[in-house]
Amino acid sequence: MGYKLGVEDIRRVLKHKKRMPKSGQDIERYFQVLQCMNWQLKYPDLPRKRAALNTATRWGRGKHAAENIIHLEKSWIKTRSIALSQRGKHAKSQRMLNDEGTLIAVREYLDGAGESKFDIELISCLLVIVKN
Repeated sequence: MGYKLGVEDIRRVLKHKKRMPKSGQDIERYFQVLQCMNWQLKYPDLPRKRAALNTATRWGRGKHAAENIIHLEKSWIKTRSIALSQRGKHAKSQRMLNDEGTLIAVREYLDGAGESKFDIELISCLLVIVKN
């Protein structure tokens, strides 16, 4: 019974334009969970791991993806939500030392600290890191 309601709810989310995930990878996750739950409804004696592996295989994925599908399916059944993918989010974030404000603050601190707190070699290493 839980799978039947879960399938209905996930279909409702995929049809609703505002609730549907924006990126392709997140939409793919929803469809994978939907397909896995459909396998379990169609073949009730099929173990969850086998249904997930069948789903992953159909999507051109392997064992790791099947384990992820099981995790996402459990999340959907419990909370009716699937965590959005973080793929590609970190590559776009700016390195802290590339930020101009951080660079100015480090240089001001090093200028004010003097030679008593820092070794000359340490200061030169920090400046090389900050420049790169």
